[in-house]
Amino acid sequence: MTNRKQIDQLTAADLVASPVWEFASDEEGNEGQDECTVRPSTQRGQVNATAGMFVVSATFTLADGSTAVGYVTPPCESDDDLGVTQPVIVTDGGQIMFWWGVLEPTRDWMDSAYRLLGRNADDVFPIRFLSNLDSTDGPISGVNPGFMQMGDHGINWIR
Repeated sequence: MTNRKQIDQLTAADLVASPVWEFASDEEGNEGQDECTVRPSTQRGQVNATAGMFVVSATFTLADGSTAVGYVTPPCESDDDLGVTQPVIVTDGGQIMFWWGVLEPTRDWMDSAYRLLGRNADDVFPIRFLSNLDSTDGPISGVNPGFMQMGDHGINWIR
């Protein structure tokens, strides 16, 4: 398969067609490709995160019981911290990322995310997620209580 995309352009259909996508770091010098370029992975079965950087399709269950499609990053050596797994929900209108690193999401951005989900904060959080394929350490799962921002004293949960 020669399909290449920017990670933020993955769709739900892409994740169904190929449940594992790998970063095409060996192709960064190719025209139109950079560190955010992904391609369908040929890995099958358990995803070995030590073999490269991947995202794996996942099912997200929102607080109101509704479900969504998205992806997570397989951790190395059982480090399932949300800053490592970086869960992302994929909607028809775009992707919703929850890990913001040292940046803080704006109120406008969060309101836009709620509109994409068609729900308010109480109907969205906490979000549970479970990978559709296992990593070498088993399924990738977690609970996300809000948008995450790394503050001076750890993670700030913003809703």
